[in-house]
Amino acid sequence: MLAQYVHTPQTSVSLQTLMRSGRGEFLHKTQTTPVMPEENDGLHGATQLVLLQVAGFLRRELPIRLAHRIKDLDTVPIFRNMNSVNIVKEFYKRSFLDLHNFPININTPEVEQEFAKLVEDIYERHAGVLVTMARGLYLL
Repeated sequence: MLAQYVHTPQTSVSLQTLMRSGRGEFLHKTQTTPVMPEENDGLHGATQLVLLQVAGFLRRELPIRLAHRIKDLDTVPIFRNMNSVNIVKEFYKRSFLDLHNFPININTPEVEQEFAKLVEDIYERHAGVLVTMARGLYLL
């Protein structure tokens, strides 16, 4: 399963594109119906569409990036048998599987909130990766 994602190129994203996406400037490219504001909040409808769009992108892109990192760690000979690297690879594999098993279509606010929780859990899981890798390299 990882092999399929490793052969998929990562999407190049600039800071400018991230900013424009966050502002909803690309909604016209992904939505076939106009953005209809909610009752009293003219921005709520657009904001929700931005969240769905960003979540959909992350759902597609994060497994690809994790697969590439796992492959990268596997291809460095000195890393293959390092305990710290194996711990990090296990974090990445678990996160990859969590994302892979999440529904592909994130098309409702409820599903987007579930996905946001998953990404938050992954973020917390990976919080110590830098320290773990540094500790392993220090012991070399």
